[in-house]
Amino acid sequence: MSRITFSLATVSLSLLLAASGGRFKAQAQTVPKFAVVSIRPHPVARGVLLKPWSAPFQCPPDDHCGLTGNLFREISVSLADLIMDAYRVKKYQILGLPSWGASGSDLYDLNAKVPDDVTATVNEARLMLQSVLADRFQLRIHHETREMRVYALVARKNSLKVLANQSPCGVARKGRSAAQSSDDAPEYHFPWDFFAQVLSIHTDRPVIDESGLEGVDFCTADGQSPQLAIALEMERGASVFTAVEDKWGMRLEPRNAQVDVLVIESVMRPSEN
Repeated sequence: MSRITFSLATVSLSLLLAASGGRFKAQAQTVPKFAVVSIRPHPVARGVLLKPWSAPFQCPPDDHCGLTGNLFREISVSLADLIMDAYRVKKYQILGLPSWGASGSDLYDLNAKVPDDVTATVNEARLMLQSVLADRFQLRIHHETREMRVYALVARKNSLKVLANQSPCGVARKGRSAAQSSDDAPEYHFPWDFFAQVLSIHTDRPVIDESGLEGVDFCTADGQSPQLAIALEMERGASVFTAVEDKWGMRLEPRNAQVDVLVIESVMRPSEN
């Protein structure tokens, strides 16, 4: 088992996932930093628990976050969210999170500014976010490959029940089908990558997407979001395994898999502005 220990603030080593979502790649380069960073606690109503399952780096149009020009913004995010954004990993790939790291109560608003003489790409913004985690959260991590028990999401031959859509799914995000949407109604795309991650919430182990559908937008036959179709089926008492088969035409198969993980060695709540 290989192990690399590093400090993000002092070592020019970055771990990024390949664009295909596969193995980590080490890149030797100077880690850039934001010119200005503000991190403030995000107020959470008592009794409200938010359990995020995927990084919000790419946002719906009504949620203003991510990189816009030379401004970077993350609103109501946990430590787990920030790590997922910075390293392009899924939550199950983060080991050693403290109890507050994804509790739903320790949430933050992060506002940052890219240096004026820099036109940052999304990947460069991720590297800058890595520096924020090292400087303000004192995050120290290392990379390992571990064997995990997982469920593999696989498409059943000739039985797929979700449709690749060339146009948005209308207002299905709000619970209505595309046929019910009006000309001035907001339109939403539903990237498959997101919905595969959601399944991990309903299972006792991570879900690895082996459907081959990554990077495509999908609707169900009636224009619903695939997630909504699963949720409605489970509300009727179906298990997630039955719902995936009935509504998506897929299977969740138990397997062991070698998984790249980030192991947290030490981390603290963020320092004051």
